[in-house]
Amino acid sequence: KHELSELDASKNITIYYEVDDVRGYLAQSDCLVLPSYREGMPRSILEAMSMNCPVVATDVPGCSALVNDGINGYLCASKSHITLSSSMEKIMSLSPEDRKQLGKNGRAIIEKKFSVSIVIKSVVDIINEFNNA
Repeated sequence: KHELSELDASKNITIYYEVDDVRGYLAQSDCLVLPSYREGMPRSILEAMSMNCPVVATDVPGCSALVNDGINGYLCASKSHITLSSSMEKIMSLSPEDRKQLGKNGRAIIEKKFSVSIVIKSVVDIINEFNNA
């Protein structure tokens, strides 16, 4: 708790513990960081990618299904503060244009694989399979 308070007091890092609408925060962010031990399909990463925000996440199922290392963000080893900090430093050392490109790449992935029309089509296809069985 003390370390988080110190980070929150710094000029370069802002910690938001719980918010109702993330869009404004993601629009102002250089990246989303999600250090996790395991995820399903992380909504936070989906939301960040849809908002053109690059991502730093752990290389665990769920996160690694969305983040392509060096394409739309960076992956780090699970339970490793060393690789997490290295990935965060890597993304922050990029130029604003390069970070923006990572964000655009993430948005393109969302549009290609996770758009509403694609998800609805998948659900309809599954329903049709059951109806035809």
